[in-house]
Amino acid sequence: YWLDVYGGRLKAVTWFTVAGNHDWYSNVTFQVDYFWDDDSRFFLPALYYVRKVKFGDNISAAFIHIDTDPFYYNFTSYKKKNNLNQTLLDFNLYTYDQINNRLNWIDQQLEDNKDADWLFVVGHHPLVGDCRLQNPASYLMYLIPPVLEKHKVSAYFNGHSHELAYSAPNSTSTVAYFGSGAGGAKLDAAGCQNPDWSSIGTFGFLSVSIPADGKTLYFDYVDANTTNAPPKVIYSGQINSRKSS
Repeated sequence: YWLDVYGGRLKAVTWFTVAGNHDWYSNVTFQVDYFWDDDSRFFLPALYYVRKVKFGDNISAAFIHIDTDPFYYNFTSYKKKNNLNQTLLDFNLYTYDQINNRLNWIDQQLEDNKDADWLFVVGHHPLVGDCRLQNPASYLMYLIPPVLEKHKVSAYFNGHSHELAYSAPNSTSTVAYFGSGAGGAKLDAAGCQNPDWSSIGTFGFLSVSIPADGKTLYFDYVDANTTNAPPKVIYSGQINSRKSS
C-alpha cells in the first residue's frame, strides 16, 4: 500500500505538492479532494495556490505552486494519453487564451508578493537549461520563464524529468532553476540539454536550507544510489536572497 512508506519519521511531515502528468492521466481532482477529505499531510488545496511563511529574523518567503500540465501538453497531440485530453477539456485548459489566463494568474501572484525576501515557484515540468526554450515537445512552457525573470523570482523547482540538474543565475537570468526528479522511476538517459550541472543516471534528491538570517539559500544534490553506504553530496551551491543580491 502506497501510504506505508509515509510512516515512522515521515508520518508527521507535510508534503507540499503540485499536480503532475500522471495525476492528469487519471483523475487530478481526486488528488485535491484527497487533501480536503482524507489526509491533509498531502497538501494540494488547489491546482494553483500560494503559501506565505515567516521564519528566522522576520524573513518572508512566498511559494507559488503551479500546475504546468496545461502548459506542457498540447491538447491536440495527446488524445491517446489516458484521461489527459478529456481532463484538459473538463477544466477549460486547452486553448491558448485559457492557458494564458493561468499565466496571468502566476504573474499577479508574483506581483502581489514582490516584497518577499524569497520568492519561489514550484511546478512539475522542467525549465533547466534548454528546457526554457520554445520547443514543440513542451508546448507553451517557454512562456513561463519571462514571467519569472520579470519578477526576479529566487528559484523555480521541478520534477518530471528523471534526473538531477541545475541552472544557476547569470548575467541574463536572476532565477535559479532546480531539477530534482530522480527519486523513483527509471532514470532518463538524457534530460534537459545544457544545464550548468547535471547527474544523469543518479538516483537522488535535492536538499535546500536557509539559515535564520535569511540572506543565503544553500543547496545540496544528494546521490542516494548507494546500497550499503550513506547517501553522499555530489553537488552544492548557494544563491542570495532577493534583498541581498
